[in-house]
Amino acid sequence: MADHWRSVVNTFLMVLIVSFFLNAGSDSLLARVGLWPSLLLLICIVLVGVLFDLVGTAVAAAKEAPLHAMAGNKVPGAKQAIWLTRNADSVASFCNDVVGDICGTLAGAAAATIAFRLSTTSEILKIFIAAMSASLTVGLKRAGKSIAIKKATNIIYLVGKVIYYFERFTGLNLTEIKKNNHKKNRIE
Repeated sequence: MADHWRSVVNTFLMVLIVSFFLNAGSDSLLARVGLWPSLLLLICIVLVGVLFDLVGTAVAAAKEAPLHAMAGNKVPGAKQAIWLTRNADSVASFCNDVVGDICGTLAGAAAATIAFRLSTTSEILKIFIAAMSASLTVGLKRAGKSIAIKKATNIIYLVGKVIYYFERFTGLNLTEIKKNNHKKNRIE
């Protein structure tokens, strides 16, 4: 139980720090660029949130067995995909709750900043921008969840492949699977 609360506190602190810096950075950037780049940044923030939500949902629904077959054939990314599925609770929490929620908050703040910039124009336009940001976020996440559930294993394999090449390029090992006697950590 103590590990659970430690994880909750760590997540809270990580979100606080990451959100603080991302909000400060996006506010600073939005203040310096024009309307169209601001709208483009808003769309990018929404899309990042949708992408991470898709991965978070997919990892919770992915099947491990096909990934083992791929790992047995030494397919690049299969071991990383297995690691993702075995750590589905943490990966889903990070993708959905940390990145997804931060992006949702950032999108709302960006929409408010853009609407404030338009304060001399129509009140309806300001409201429309905020409503469009929310509806894009919710609508795209809804569409992404359906795709994530239907294609979960394929999506997680693709994410595993991206991680595989990232690890090879950087030399970092994000998904090391510890070799021991616990079945949870073994790849067969």
